[in-house]
Amino acid sequence: MPGPRVGAARRTHPGPPRQLLSGLFGLTTALLVVTAAACSPGGTTQPADPGGQPAGSASQPAGGQPGDESPPPVDACTLLTADEVTPIIGAHDGGGPGDGLGESVCVWENPDTYHSVTVSIGSPGTAASGELPAESAYGETEPGPDGIRFAPGGFAEFIVDDRACEVQVVAPDDDRDVAVELIGLIRSRMSTAGTSTGLPTGFPDDSAATGQAPPASTETDPPAAPAVINPCDLVTQQEAEQLAGTPLDAPRQVEATCTFTSPPTGPTAQVEVFVGPGAKKMLDINRELGHEFRELPGVGDEAYAEDDSVYVHISGQWVSIRLVRLNDPAENRQALEDLARVVAGRL
Repeated sequence: MPGPRVGAARRTHPGPPRQLLSGLFGLTTALLVVTAAACSPGGTTQPADPGGQPAGSASQPAGGQPGDESPPPVDACTLLTADEVTPIIGAHDGGGPGDGLGESVCVWENPDTYHSVTVSIGSPGTAASGELPAESAYGETEPGPDGIRFAPGGFAEFIVDDRACEVQVVAPDDDRDVAVELIGLIRSRMSTAGTSTGLPTGFPDDSAATGQAPPASTETDPPAAPAVINPCDLVTQQEAEQLAGTPLDAPRQVEATCTFTSPPTGPTAQVEVFVGPGAKKMLDINRELGHEFRELPGVGDEAYAEDDSVYVHISGQWVSIRLVRLNDPAENRQALEDLARVVAGRL
């Protein structure tokens, strides 16, 4: 939710009309003017400008005193990219402001499965002591790596500088390892923006994801980026329906993801095609989670398969295909591998 409302700058109300008064009031006014002049530096008064500030004095910035160095507001939606969230929850809405405690909250949600990732960045001072609040709002907690604290409901609480923050991952896989990786990305980006990572002491620099200093770059020229590919061009409607074993709605593309979903009246089924870094990220995350993979020889430069997904790498481009189907995964094995070969040929 937005941060605390900044108070409006104080305005100076104009004095009474400068009219010539008579009698006692005129004498009183004259004495007041003389007294003000005597108390003013240099014996002169400074007229008010139209904005209500004395002429020759700088306007104070809203929300602080002169020299105030309060950190700028944080937009939680800028701390993760779509490609980083897509491998975790699939096709999503692109992220947007959400409800909850904190200076900024952002939610990425898959509208079909309701899996989601939520990032909440607390206001400055919510972890002023360098520690999370003694009690979590979500119940009993368990300690995690890098000062992270896990709470029920897929929550992971952590500190960035003097801010108490949290990530919630609602996904079918083990949420904790994914949350730790996301927190590493968030800390790194907030550090780049001028905010401390909040890591416990003893970690070199701000490499929050690994706790190790990044190696010095040896590249002189960055490699050329792979060509942009429309994920919906890689799998046809017929191929998706054959893999799912049921009719599917027309594909829906969101950035580098193409999703075929079964209609509400049909059996549950979904085919998702990912192109680019998100496909490789999904493979890396599932490897860290201990998923079992088998190599697919002769498919692209390299290719791997697991129960519900295949991953293909060719000419610097990664593509993955994930199947959601309520049957024995072994029944889908050959169809997934065959489609991986078809997609590799199209690349």
